[in-house]
Amino acid sequence: MAHDDVLMFNRYKHTNTDIAQYAALASLRSLADYYAFGTTTLDLFHVPIDKSLFIDNSLLHIDENNVLHFLYEEAPTEKQKWH
Repeated sequence: MAHDDVLMFNRYKHTNTDIAQYAALASLRSLADYYAFGTTTLDLFHVPIDKSLFIDNSLLHIDENNVLHFLYEEAPTEKQKWH
């Protein structure tokens, strides 16, 4: 993860389940895409589980293009507000 320090700083705001899902799904992203393009998102096509299992996770957001966004990967500050 690019900003695991920010996630750990804010861990008191989130459940252990949400943090575990966040880390597990973040590990599915392409490291090559991150280095080449700075991509911090994940296309749901690459997620091997049903999105209903993590749809209520406050750390994650699925946009209209079925792309999964990670709260602290895109906003490396502890004061970031989610949509």
